[in-house]
Amino acid sequence: MDKVIAKPWLSLQCRMIPGVRHAVFAADEGENGEFATLETWPEDAPAGADAPPQVLATLRAAMAGEGVQVREPDAGAAEPGNGHWIIACPLRRGAVVCGGVAVEVAGLKASQVPVVTQLMEWGSAWPAFLVDQDNARREARSDPVLRVAAAALESDDFRAAAAASVTAVASAFEAPRAALGIHDGREVSVAALSGRAVFDRRSDRVRRMQAAMNEACDQGATLVWPTVSETAACVTEAHARLSAGAEDCCACTVTLRANGTTIGALTLLRPRRRSFDGAEIRRLEALAALLGPALETRRRADRGAFARAGEGTVRFAARLLGRGRLRLKIAVLAAAALVAFLGLASGTHHVSAAAVLQGTVEREIVAPVDGFVAEARVRAGARVRAGELLATLDDRTLRLERQRWRSQRDELTNEYHRALGALERGATRVLQAQIAQAEAQLALVESELERTRLVAPFDALVVSGDLSQSLGSPVSRGDSLFRLAPLDGYRVVLEIEEGDVPAVRADTVGQLVLAALPGEEFDVNVERVNGMAKTLDGRNVLEAEAALAGHSAHLRPGMRGVARLDAGRARLLWIWTHRLLHRLQLWLWAWSPVA
Repeated sequence: MDKVIAKPWLSLQCRMIPGVRHAVFAADEGENGEFATLETWPEDAPAGADAPPQVLATLRAAMAGEGVQVREPDAGAAEPGNGHWIIACPLRRGAVVCGGVAVEVAGLKASQVPVVTQLMEWGSAWPAFLVDQDNARREARSDPVLRVAAAALESDDFRAAAAASVTAVASAFEAPRAALGIHDGREVSVAALSGRAVFDRRSDRVRRMQAAMNEACDQGATLVWPTVSETAACVTEAHARLSAGAEDCCACTVTLRANGTTIGALTLLRPRRRSFDGAEIRRLEALAALLGPALETRRRADRGAFARAGEGTVRFAARLLGRGRLRLKIAVLAAAALVAFLGLASGTHHVSAAAVLQGTVEREIVAPVDGFVAEARVRAGARVRAGELLATLDDRTLRLERQRWRSQRDELTNEYHRALGALERGATRVLQAQIAQAEAQLALVESELERTRLVAPFDALVVSGDLSQSLGSPVSRGDSLFRLAPLDGYRVVLEIEEGDVPAVRADTVGQLVLAALPGEEFDVNVERVNGMAKTLDGRNVLEAEAALAGHSAHLRPGMRGVARLDAGRARLLWIWTHRLLHRLQLWLWAWSPVA
């Protein structure tokens, strides 16, 4: 391991990871745990000069055989616990640790740490491969291969990354034509051609390349035509047809893998005079080992929500049906048993509705005549008995009116007696009519005087009305002064949401609990459901009237509570989910295309 490998690789790795403050690339120098620092980052810093002690300590632990190390800086470090992490990864050559790399990253969320760790583990495959190569070949060819990886990681989406990487591969291996294919679960399809943004997938050359890629993926091996010793035992018929159809070229296909699964293949065509040798094949395989995870990361990021959900479901099913994971299997079986129980068992479907208590009969006490308020005896909330005085109106005007009609009646009576003594028959008849009129007016005034005293018609509770602050104020005939409700008869008005109306009908029974009396339950029986909906607090409700069974001395008109009505038997699963299902059904209908 030398600086020719360390510098470009460390620089590329630091550019791929956002927020890197310091990085160290080291090589193992013996069995005593010592290591030599080959390169540090930033690039303008002297080797090892700016590497904090905690970074070196974490790197030493990773190279000592403890595996990947992820730590947060100690309390003495800059901004500890604020997105700062130290990640160290050993570089292996087979089973032997030959080096290591450590980075200090700032502004990194905890959920992003596994992604950065996996990226460093993927990148560690390339330096380990270069250890086996000749120093001259590493110096000459390491930079182009790293540019291939950079091209795959710097693009914004998968299509652009595939096109950029396959073009970079063709340039690095001096191949006039290269193609990259992606496995969709059934077969490989060509995703990008070198040097071309658009190509015809139905062309003969593309079909031959696709057949060669499928041939390599089916066998899980690198295939070359003309065959070399490493691929002599493999089937290469599709590669032979590809070479023959491409003006007698040589072809090489390597598979791309990520997370232990074949995700695609990379096919290169070159003139036969420059056939692929063993060193180039191994170099191409190492490149594929680095390129596969990078492209798979881009492909996964570009998938839609449904595709990600489907793949997550498949992975979950694979974990569930595979070996081990006893707790997961028990949890899934318990959930399935619960759903089955809810789908088979039945229970009582209850409909909840807001309720308000009202009197069975309410009587309005109105002003009998035009006048002024003289006295107020009660106010809203008072309990009164039949005949009890509620209020009186000023009767002075009526008394004067009564005195006037009495005087007029007496005067007409005297005139009547004089006319009767004088035997004036015509005058007596006129006076008799006038006396009757005066007596009628007097009776009317007496009646109005009696009605200036407002009394309770029955034992009741004053629901509304307070004239204590209105003494002397004028009132007009018919003005509402008090509202009375009897104490022995109540009804319940239920506010039922429109989605629950089909489950409620006449004779539906239930229970009522009032907010003022939470410890008492009252039986109710629905008598009528109104057919008109109204908006209440942003909800559409229908009112239903219910009779109240039972009585309590604490009941008062206007009390509010909650009624729970018995709507029959239903499956428990439906009872718990029917509201959500109704909303989903309405939403799907509203957004479904018109037939």
